[in-house]
Amino acid sequence: MSSIAILQSWLEALWFFVPISAANQSSGWARKAGLWLMDKPVSEKLFGTDKTVGAYYAAPLGAVATLYLQAFWSGVCNDIGLFDYQRSDLWRVGLMMGFGVVAGDYGASAIKRWKELPQGAPFWPVDQLNYVVVGIAFVSPIVWVGWGRAIFLLAFAFPLHYWGNQLGYWLRLRKVPY
Repeated sequence: MSSIAILQSWLEALWFFVPISAANQSSGWARKAGLWLMDKPVSEKLFGTDKTVGAYYAAPLGAVATLYLQAFWSGVCNDIGLFDYQRSDLWRVGLMMGFGVVAGDYGASAIKRWKELPQGAPFWPVDQLNYVVVGIAFVSPIVWVGWGRAIFLLAFAFPLHYWGNQLGYWLRLRKVPY
């Protein structure tokens, strides 16, 4: 694989992950803004106190809004987009990305509680992959990127998770930098 092709794959993965990452950070933004239900835990016993009802609207809305912002850059979408950003059901893609992020994150939290890990404790590699695996799974019936790209996206998730969490921590949207 040429270095140009590798760069193209990295850019495609990054562009695909922007709305997933925005969905992953949207609960933090909504909590900071004091939005509705961002302080109401879904189930403290099952997920811990930081998994709130508000994430079920914040993450999908964050992904939808980000996809529509990306769609404004049609040249970029044509060059590195993995699907048609001008599609009429772009909102469905965003909803599925957002709900996938929530399902992956909350599923990982449930496993942490089951394993009796303290809230906020690192749980490698589940923390790095949960939102990506489930996000891709949820959006796959609408937008399938192929097995090769899906595997590449999973590999790309590790550095992206690190960068995204560092940014979220720096912006004071996350309590921990991991």
